[in-house]
Amino acid sequence: MTREIFTQRLILREVTDADHQFIMDMHLNPLITEYLYGDWSEEYVRGWLHMMQQRAKESLQIWLVEERQLHTPIGFIGADSPPWQAFFCPCIEIGWRFIPESWGHGYAVEAAQAVIDYLFKEQRMPKVVAFASEGNKKSFKVMEKLGMMKEEQSFLNPDIPAEHPLARCLVYTLYNKELDNPAKN
Repeated sequence: MTREIFTQRLILREVTDADHQFIMDMHLNPLITEYLYGDWSEEYVRGWLHMMQQRAKESLQIWLVEERQLHTPIGFIGADSPPWQAFFCPCIEIGWRFIPESWGHGYAVEAAQAVIDYLFKEQRMPKVVAFASEGNKKSFKVMEKLGMMKEEQSFLNPDIPAEHPLARCLVYTLYNKELDNPAKN
């Protein structure tokens, strides 16, 4: 079970079955899926939701993000270990998706900072990474506001065919300053 996290403006809570329609509607919006690989049809989203539920039982930590005053869902955020090898693995990857109406208000940064604090302080993770396809400038801006540093090396996401325009990704890393980690220097 995912621990609830509260910030000044947000509640990060466990995803329930009642949230599936929100997540479905969110992923049928082409603005949200612009930098996500897949056809994102209703059938695809149903399969993706099922896969996410299975991974949540094994390793994925995922939170629905609600605006605190109205208890209105505005997105979700998750943390997991990629199941494949890359130059930055092993690691915990953090990722987020928010509805367009919530963009530009700092919600992604606020939610991601809360999850990073949880991962660093309570789970004692040595680092977190975030990555996105090369053209996803909005995600890179969030990563930079979190203090994450861009890695010099990019990588081809093994979940995406190498020839696809979304396959090449940039990686940002943040090290836990509370731990004695030689890589942070």
